[in-house]
Amino acid sequence: MSGPPPPGTLYLVPAPLDFGCDGETALAEVLPEGTLRRAARLTHWICENAKSCRAYLKRIDALHALAAPLQQQHIAELPREVHKKGDHGGKGHASIDATARPPAGRP
Repeated sequence: MSGPPPPGTLYLVPAPLDFGCDGETALAEVLPEGTLRRAARLTHWICENAKSCRAYLKRIDALHALAAPLQQQHIAELPREVHKKGDHGGKGHASIDATARPPAGRP
């Protein structure tokens, strides 16, 4: 897992759901170390909310130095109608959503 990822690789990086809570859980307690190291090496992000993405990257940076300073990270916010609509006319799309979870009763 050393070096930059190959071009065109899409990583779905899990994010904790503790933003805005009174206390934050240590990332190392809830995410694998390899995931955090890989996330630190990425420089292009697609997210639902740029502000929470930057906050998450700051937390990762506290554990593993980011490949580029926060100001040089490429962060693209998906418009709400893209990631919340559901039906995209038969086209394949991926949505990165910090609140995504399986329906109740499903693993």
